Amino acid sequence: MTMNAGPDDAPRRVWVAGRTDIGEVIDPGKVFGHRFSILCVGVHFPETGEVAYYDASRVVDVD
Repeated sequence: MTMNAGPDDAPRRVWVAGRTDIGEVIDPGKVFGHRFSILCVGVHFPETGEVAYYDASRVVDVD
């Protein structure tokens, strides 16, 4: 089965405070911690190949 990626299938592009490059969300939300939990977003940075999780409050949509 072949699937064509349309504009709705494009990755969510984001900017993260403290970085100059644009990333793509690969995990829209993961909760870390127990008593004091933090919602984090997994972001892939294509320019460097880096994948990192950031506090959701630091992630801003570009598009």
